Amino acid sequence: MNIRIAVIFIVGCIAGTISARTVVTIKNEYRKPIVLQWVGKSSPDTLQKGDSLSFWLTENLKTSTIKVEGSLIWHKGLQREIEKISNTAKTNPNITATIRILDTNNPTNFEYNTNTVPNSPEFMLQYKEINAQQYIDTILQGKNPAYNQTDINFLKNMKENYDVLVRNIDRVLFNDGVNYFDPKPIKGTTREEKIKSLSDRLHPWTTVLARTGYIPTQECQSQGEACIIQQIKKLIQWQSNVFQDYQSRKRWTVPS
Repeated sequence: MNIRIAVIFIVGCIAGTISARTVVTIKNEYRKPIVLQWVGKSSPDTLQKGDSLSFWLTENLKTSTIKVEGSLIWHKGLQREIEKISNTAKTNPNITATIRILDTNNPTNFEYNTNTVPNSPEFMLQYKEINAQQYIDTILQGKNPAYNQTDINFLKNMKENYDVLVRNIDRVLFNDGVNYFDPKPIKGTTREEKIKSLSDRLHPWTTVLARTGYIPTQECQSQGEACIIQQIKKLIQWQSNVFQDYQSRKRWTVPS
């Protein structure tokens, strides 16, 4: 099977611009090669049997015609399928749509099977439809099936500790590991400066948020969603171990 990725920016007749990431994949399951001709695009796309063509639906888009390779008869049915996707994307743009060109013996037109599914949190993180905090929230809220209860508990423990420190930031004492028995007030004169100092001191919660933001582009560039999940799982485990070590050494304390 051959999969090609294309970015097609074509002015067509579908009203409204779709701002978020809507992915469309056309799969040729017909018995022969299929030719797609796009409005505003000089050369057609040919899909062999089993081929797929994927593109962003980020601009108005229109196919002119579709036909079997070598045939003189062109059809317009594919455009109706794209319009269905476009209408769905106007209210829910973060979707992935698949149009399957079916292997049926219809002499007057092709037949299609079109379905849409929500984009995964990893996809939306990779393409900046959500930020790191929003991605981690999908885990905390149990809405991301890629993560188990252990991952959730690790995150909850780190976040709850961070929230307690922020609420009591004016009383937080910091142990730098040198003067173990003489912890000092956290640096800063204003509340905002002290919270920034807490983050700069590499609290595990803020480290998770910071590193999650660049994993898709720096550690998993072009490696897909499985890599993103794997690396974030490793990050959560690593920072949970760091958090437990900090807790045992009383790195941050709030005097009663």
